[in-house]
Amino acid sequence: MTEDQGEAVRRRSIEFIRKKWVSLADLPKHVIPVVWVTTYRCIEIGMKAEAEGEQRSGDRQPMPQLKLAAVKMRFLEKMISLLRSTSSPRQKSINGYVLVDFLKWAMDRDIDLETASGLRRMMMRHYAKADPEYMRPIPPEIGLPNS
Repeated sequence: MTEDQGEAVRRRSIEFIRKKWVSLADLPKHVIPVVWVTTYRCIEIGMKAEAEGEQRSGDRQPMPQLKLAAVKMRFLEKMISLLRSTSSPRQKSINGYVLVDFLKWAMDRDIDLETASGLRRMMMRHYAKADPEYMRPIPPEIGLPNS
């Protein structure tokens, strides 16, 4: 991806988050990077599909990555709604870690998150590899809480 394309994905991702969720400042701090990176990667896949669609004609099925991106975004939407409706800070944090394990560490492929112990999930996080986008700064425009 070129620098211009990366900047276009970044702008569209910020716009999407602000339009959909206004701000992420009320979410647990460990959830915010996952919302950012998941949205960024899903928008990136969508923009790639748009570009390919413009270059090709005919009736094509959506690529598997696009379907997975849509599933991730629906999950993210439901989890943010759940987090915002949870009054207990402890339960909000726990639910946030489920979101992190599912989206950042892709544990859905390896274990049943509902029955896995915290120790097992912690060990899996230790050996998992996260998307390199997590190393980049999160845009302040999405409503980062004060540190």
